[in-house]
Amino acid sequence: ANRSGDAAATKLKADAQQSQADAVAQAEREQKYTAAMTAGQKAYAGKDYATAIQQADAALANRSGDAAATKLKADAQQAQANAEREQKYNAVMTAGLKAFGLKDYAGAIAQADAALKIKSDDPDATKLKTEATGLQAAARTAAQKKKDLEEAQGFMVAAKYLEALGICNKYLKDADFDRLSKTIVVKQADYNDSVKEFETLLVNFNVIKASAATHPDAKKETMFPSIDDQYRETCKSTTVRLESKFRDNNWLTPERQKNFTALAKSIKNYL
Repeated sequence: ANRSGDAAATKLKADAQQSQADAVAQAEREQKYTAAMTAGQKAYAGKDYATAIQQADAALANRSGDAAATKLKADAQQAQANAEREQKYNAVMTAGLKAFGLKDYAGAIAQADAALKIKSDDPDATKLKTEATGLQAAARTAAQKKKDLEEAQGFMVAAKYLEALGICNKYLKDADFDRLSKTIVVKQADYNDSVKEFETLLVNFNVIKASAATHPDAKKETMFPSIDDQYRETCKSTTVRLESKFRDNNWLTPERQKNFTALAKSIKNYL
């Protein structure tokens, strides 16, 4: 009976010790839980979301499935994701605005698109993209206009007046092209007058040349009764002047050069 009593006493003692140990462990877990939750909530309030998540995990390790710790962790994770998202958004918007300020409109548009992927329909990113797109289009138009203006000027210098006017006609009511167009019209008229003057000189001379070929004294019997040195010099000087003018204005084609050379030679031989 004593042995039986000893066994019961031993079990009772063991159970009491275990209960005491469990109570101590539970108290320690509660203490750790409370400390972790306090630290986690403080970290959350200070926007240190990584620490808040760690402390929430520590709290859950001491009180599995605890609603408050679970909520703290979920809130911290969401806030952390939002903060990272905001950080990325701010980075691309800062880059986009910088690009916009440097007139790098393609770069600004790319950054605005990146911002809109983070925040769909964001008004600031939408505004940046809209303004950059508009200015990019304007810049491209200005660049094309500059290219066309230079090309038209090149055609004018090369005496390709129809081609030059064709480009100018694409920019009606534009001041730059209007000025150039007027200059081209003047040059074209000057060209036509110069060609007419040369052709008239050539026709008149050929009349004299034909008469001279008919009779040695024909010069005195034609409509030019006194073909003297003055007329000869007038023909020579007019030919030289026109040839120089044609050369200066890029009007002197190989064929026309032959005509000038032939006329100068004929003047020398027949006058």
